[in-house]
Amino acid sequence: MKAILIGVCIGKESDFKEKIAEMINLADACEIEIVQTITQNLNSFHKRTYINSGKLEEIKEILEDETSEVDTVIFDAELAPAQLRNIEEILEISVIDKTSLILRIFDIRAKTREARLQVEIAKLRYKLPRLRGTYEAMDKQGGGLMNKGTGEKKIDLDGRHITNRIDSLTKELKDVQKTRETQRKQRQKKDVKSVALVGYTNAGKSSTMNQVMHLQEKEDKKVFEENMLFATLTTNTRNVTLKNARSFVLSDTVGFVSDLPHSLIQAFQSTLEEVVQADLLLHIMDVSNPEHVKQREVTLETLKEIGADEVPMINVYNKCDLTDIAFPTCVEGDLYISSKDDQSIEMMFDKIDAILFKAITTQVFIPYEKGSVVSFLNEHANIIATDYQELGTLLDIEIDHSLFHQIEEFVHQ
Repeated sequence: MKAILIGVCIGKESDFKEKIAEMINLADACEIEIVQTITQNLNSFHKRTYINSGKLEEIKEILEDETSEVDTVIFDAELAPAQLRNIEEILEISVIDKTSLILRIFDIRAKTREARLQVEIAKLRYKLPRLRGTYEAMDKQGGGLMNKGTGEKKIDLDGRHITNRIDSLTKELKDVQKTRETQRKQRQKKDVKSVALVGYTNAGKSSTMNQVMHLQEKEDKKVFEENMLFATLTTNTRNVTLKNARSFVLSDTVGFVSDLPHSLIQAFQSTLEEVVQADLLLHIMDVSNPEHVKQREVTLETLKEIGADEVPMINVYNKCDLTDIAFPTCVEGDLYISSKDDQSIEMMFDKIDAILFKAITTQVFIPYEKGSVVSFLNEHANIIATDYQELGTLLDIEIDHSLFHQIEEFVHQ
């Protein structure tokens, strides 16, 4: 499929070129070739047609050229239903806005039941307010007033069908959510710490997860990883055990993008719940991307929108191997790494350990008949020294403060 991309620069947007480049990448993810880009500088969007009439006529002339192979026109923002109808009526060609384009990508990427449910709900919510234009077009093709009543009845029926379908899918999604919530509560009951990877799409979250799995010798637990936008639409959760026996679960989440429509954030709320409930966030950024500062702002804005802005966070500047930045290094609490580098991941582990686990160093005496307590400490504590005595074992240990109450009675006086 070939398309013309339309972009509008409002005022003096410093990142306008980057926005257009991102739109081209989004189109490419849908296997749509952008054959021409047309931009317009405006003080504000045109209420009826997003761009002004003169620019629309210019586009129409291009489309009417006999040599044109364009199948569709793509706009760089979400169009209001009326704008979409008006533009399609003038250009007489299918029109795709940014939200529709992202939904197409989500549709391609969705593999699990949860992701498919979320995507279908988002698609239906997008379609519902746009039904009117579909039936107006049918009316015109059918010839006037005789079909108008039928069209209006049909739109009402289809509207109700979509609303009912959304309700049904939402109930299904809640069942999936219940399963995830049950798993989360079980982890919380066992006081299992949770760390979530967040960041802009294609920043390297999945590659970071996979390098962690490599170091954990869990090659079969690796997640899908590809140099593409929205490679991950589902939350993948993996257990990670540190060298000192402390453990946590690591979640790889859906990536963010600039101007991500609120409706899409809503659709993926259940997936993003892992972020909200996390004990710590790893904000993965592609430092090799000239726009990584802007992308950082987008991620922070999205985290605030979903209610995760108060969760403790480590800034992780990834892909340093594509720059002149030395790595792995820690500068004022921020990590500079390459997700392909083992030492980078080890440094990240140390940082997680220091923030996530507040350790208590103590000495305990465990009678030999309490062997299960020793087993517990071997699994959940860092054993510093062991002294086998006549009546039991004297251990110097380092243990997370949240587990201390379970062995407090054995503290050596």
